[in-house]
Amino acid sequence: MTVKKTLFIVAICLFLIMTGCTAPKTDNNETGNTMLNPQKIVSMVSVSSLPEGYQYSFSTEDAIETITSYINSLELTSDYSENPDEYAGMTWVVEILFDDGSKQSIYHFGNMFIKDENGPWFKMQYKQASRFDSVLEEAAALQSTGVSDKTEPHLIETKTAYANWSEDETIYKDCLNRDKVSSAARGHFPVYLMDTKADLESFKTTLGDILLMDQGCDETPSFNEIVKSYDDSFFSERALIIVYVTSSSGSFRFDVRDVTVEDAVFCLNVIQTNHPEVYTCDMAGWYIVVEVMDSDISDIKDYDAVLVQS
Repeated sequence: MTVKKTLFIVAICLFLIMTGCTAPKTDNNETGNTMLNPQKIVSMVSVSSLPEGYQYSFSTEDAIETITSYINSLELTSDYSENPDEYAGMTWVVEILFDDGSKQSIYHFGNMFIKDENGPWFKMQYKQASRFDSVLEEAAALQSTGVSDKTEPHLIETKTAYANWSEDETIYKDCLNRDKVSSAARGHFPVYLMDTKADLESFKTTLGDILLMDQGCDETPSFNEIVKSYDDSFFSERALIIVYVTSSSGSFRFDVRDVTVEDAVFCLNVIQTNHPEVYTCDMAGWYIVVEVMDSDISDIKDYDAVLVQS
């Protein structure tokens, strides 16, 4: 073999080695995050757990920003060897309501996987995903702070009665916040206003065949028991606001922590008052009856009730 031929072969080998080293590599990892549409404005975020037991509702700007910033910051990949179907654990359901009326549900599975309701699973980085509990706590604190500076009407008294549970549409037909209590807006509860004794009697007649009026549960009295003293004299200067609170367990108890008013919207902030380690897995419902002064609601245009962190 001649020297020229040998040098030519060596040159070809070097070329192949060099081009092999410098050729662009294809990476199947799909990093980056397009979970939320950056062109849409988020008006509310609800977060609930599966299995059920925890619920949060965020409506203030800072609280919403805390949740959405967390989701947008996640580094996701579609290239992983694990099978999500082989894992068990709690899933957080993050329900996003946009100002154009559209909705989106995101499933945050443990500290490993996340997906849009209509999309595939992505794997999260554990260090980022494990922050979600603290992110929820931060958002809950901001939600509480965000509403605390608003006008607070005077609450005279609140009472709780047993109602039982039903998904009958009649419950939502005449409530004052029907647009907010759809199945996709968890964390909101139906609200009813009683201006007169006749309103109260009508409420009892309408829902009496669907929910319980004359039966208590454990230490909680019946609805008829707690409203029997409200007569025409009471309604001369006061009104009743009734909230129907549903729960995934009959062991849980609820009350109204406080009331806030913003932009003529009267919002009752509902809290869970107990957190038992062992609880039943039955659906339940409760009436929370709130006494208010007529003067506190004279300029109110809308009503709502939301579940907030206790």
